[in-house]
Amino acid sequence: MRDEGLIAVGKHCVNLEELVLIGVKATYVGLQVVATNCQNLVRLELCHSDTITDVEMMCIVEKCVALKILRIDGCGVSNNGIEALGLGCPNLVNLMVIMCRKVTREVGDLLREKRGSLVVYVDLKRVMGSGLVGFSETSKLVLLLIYTIEDFYVVIECSCSPALKHLTLNGSFKTSCIPNSVWNFPALETLSLTKIRFGNGLDLSLDLFNQCVNIKDFILHDCSMYGVDTFSICAPYLVNLTITKTAVFPEVFKVVAPQLETLTADGFSSDFQF
Repeated sequence: MRDEGLIAVGKHCVNLEELVLIGVKATYVGLQVVATNCQNLVRLELCHSDTITDVEMMCIVEKCVALKILRIDGCGVSNNGIEALGLGCPNLVNLMVIMCRKVTREVGDLLREKRGSLVVYVDLKRVMGSGLVGFSETSKLVLLLIYTIEDFYVVIECSCSPALKHLTLNGSFKTSCIPNSVWNFPALETLSLTKIRFGNGLDLSLDLFNQCVNIKDFILHDCSMYGVDTFSICAPYLVNLTITKTAVFPEVFKVVAPQLETLTADGFSSDFQF
């Protein structure tokens, strides 16, 4: 995802309150549109993007006046950008900076001294198994995009987000996995998963989406389910299901979708059967 995608988000999601961007290749051009149009934005997470620099931080300082929670993880910002954020965002209460190579702990000490009400967390090291994305504390997140994560072991730990409607995960199934825990996204309408490895290889049967009762569009592209015998999708309102270029799939792929209108399946081996 680049600037054009972020511009579309800014133009069409003006009431956005929470936004998480992971692995996007966006710059000031796209971020400015989001910051300008989404004046209700209170939580922003920018992760694993070397195109996010001090220039983009200044855009946030100038435009995101309602921002309260900001996480910057693995981006190209420096102490100058972090200091500007900490001192310039009037309503910011929580600032987390993780694994940004140009940032030192001194900037955290400086912000705590100058702005005592601001909770600042600066972590220069990444613990093995990090890259964790969790949604247990998100109550208003509507759109989440995670794109092309190659350098980190990423565990997508999806527990609950009552407002999330659109979820896109695009990674590398060699380094990304989704634990065998049920997703509780009751408002989710569109789900797109690309190059994702499901499960931990221990459970033979997976039924992750039975609480995503409102899902209408579901895309699985180049995903792996190595070690899984049965994979189930039970979605009463599912209209479109697309499964393409499969990597490793189970012996049984079970779909219960009484309102299904379009099924697109391509790239299976000749002996695979629905």
